[in-house]
Amino acid sequence: MNHQTYPPHQDLATWVECYRTLESPKEKTPEKNIIVPDGSMKMIFHYGDLYKQYTEDGNS
Repeated sequence: MNHQTYPPHQDLATWVECYRTLESPKEKTPEKNIIVPDGSMKMIFHYGDLYKQYTEDGNS
């Protein structure tokens, strides 16, 4: 996996902490990825196959 972090443009630094990218070959991408809530807003752009969101009760 290739993970990189980039600083925002100075005009956005008040609102944006950083930009992060994560690239992984399809055959090495896990079926489930856990996103741990940390109180910050995240926007995820997923360019792979369709994905499912799993809930605590096991539904998707």
